[in-house]
Amino acid sequence: MATLMAFLYLVHPLKSIKGDMRKKMRAYSYGGASVLSKDVDMYLKDVVTSMVFGNDIVPRLSYGSVKDICKIILMFEQVEVRRRGG
Repeated sequence: MATLMAFLYLVHPLKSIKGDMRKKMRAYSYGGASVLSKDVDMYLKDVVTSMVFGNDIVPRLSYGSVKDICKIILMFEQVEVRRRGG
């Protein structure tokens, strides 16, 4: 949520009246979900600090990683069907 709020604040149409907020603004995200694109990630690189505890899955979960997991599950299913002779 902190990452998204920082992004929305920085790209808001009224940002011109705020001055150069990128130099002053900092956002801290604790175990935040991966919900932004690579372009937005690069835009917020100097503004947002993200912290992840241990092996928390939520920050590592993305559309691409879910697709990869689905492919792996389907592969194992195909192997199991062949093993059973189906």
